[in-house]
Amino acid sequence: MKCTALSLRTVCFLVVVLGVIHSVQALELSGRCYSGTKPDQSTELQGVDLTLYGAASAGGARDQLDTYTTGSSQPNGWYKLTIVEGYEHYFIEASTPSGYTFDDASSVDGTVSGNEIHYSTESAPLENQTLTGNKFWFIPDTPDNNPPVADADGPYMGQLSQTITLDGSGSYDPDPGDSIVSYEWDLDNNGQYNDATGVNHSWLWNSVGTHTIGLRVTDQSGETDTDTSTVTIEEGEPETGVLEGYKRDADTGQGLAGWRIYIDLNGNGQWDGSEPSAETDGSGFYHIPNVEPGTYRVCEVMQPGWQSEAPCIDGVSIVADTTTTQDFHNRREGGGRRSMTSAMRRTRPIPRFWPRTVHVIPSIRMSFWACVSMASQTANPQPMPKATITTVWMMKTAWSLPRP
Repeated sequence: MKCTALSLRTVCFLVVVLGVIHSVQALELSGRCYSGTKPDQSTELQGVDLTLYGAASAGGARDQLDTYTTGSSQPNGWYKLTIVEGYEHYFIEASTPSGYTFDDASSVDGTVSGNEIHYSTESAPLENQTLTGNKFWFIPDTPDNNPPVADADGPYMGQLSQTITLDGSGSYDPDPGDSIVSYEWDLDNNGQYNDATGVNHSWLWNSVGTHTIGLRVTDQSGETDTDTSTVTIEEGEPETGVLEGYKRDADTGQGLAGWRIYIDLNGNGQWDGSEPSAETDGSGFYHIPNVEPGTYRVCEVMQPGWQSEAPCIDGVSIVADTTTTQDFHNRREGGGRRSMTSAMRRTRPIPRFWPRTVHVIPSIRMSFWACVSMASQTANPQPMPKATITTVWMMKTAWSLPRP
């Protein structure tokens, strides 16, 4: 009998213990948190803090019973909160994580109110209610769009009729994933950004002074920003070319120093002192810089004892940023080699009376003197034909006899 009584008490104790254990294990409120809008359950959300409160009445003071952060020990946005006995009302409260906005919640047997789910034991004990499936949704915040930052660069400097390239590449958008989609320029300072487009643009100003320009940039969200800069235009030097070359002795090729070469602007063939010019150096080289583009007459100032067939040369072309070469060659008077043309033009004097008799063939004698004498005694003496003179000149080399 004693054993039977002891065994019965043991069994009763075990039943009570198992019942308590079962009760404790069952009294957990659980569920999931999601990123998105209700009822989308495709993306679980980690890092949500949940708190369980207990209260004697629905509007009474609350005691904190348990807390849990999704992702801390349960995967896929799961959470669980342990119930403490002795309260009539239980509240699951979900805190909205940073970067999100609370959307909605759902429960099987609990009552949803904002970001809370309320359980009550007034209608039924907790063990008779569905304590799982308590869900919360949070919508990711759309980051605020910051406007882009415009940068017109500059200030710019240039000269009249010189193209200046404007640079807006320093502009940027501070938002990750956002970018600038348009660049618009105001180049006449009228407040209208309709003169040019693009990150870079080349423009030409035709008036001296400081000009204000503006740049407007727009990002993908339609936000804009503007910036201004200045362009200073000066007169500047005109583009010019160079004239240079050598002055040489036509016979020896040696450079001649101290000769003045000039550009004959008025075409009078004389150096007027103010016309662009240069004097040759020891090697005969001359250099005239800063000559405006055009076609000119270039001359040399002649010196005594020298001759030149072309002291002035017409049609010398000067091109901007280019060196034009023009040489001059002179020959000393009465010296050096004669040109082929002058040599051919020079003649020899022809004697009117020939003092010798020409011996053409040794066996034949011819008195040329008599023929010449008779010709000289005519009333109208005529010059001897060139052919005859040439023949006589050749025959002069033959044997000759004494004059009769």
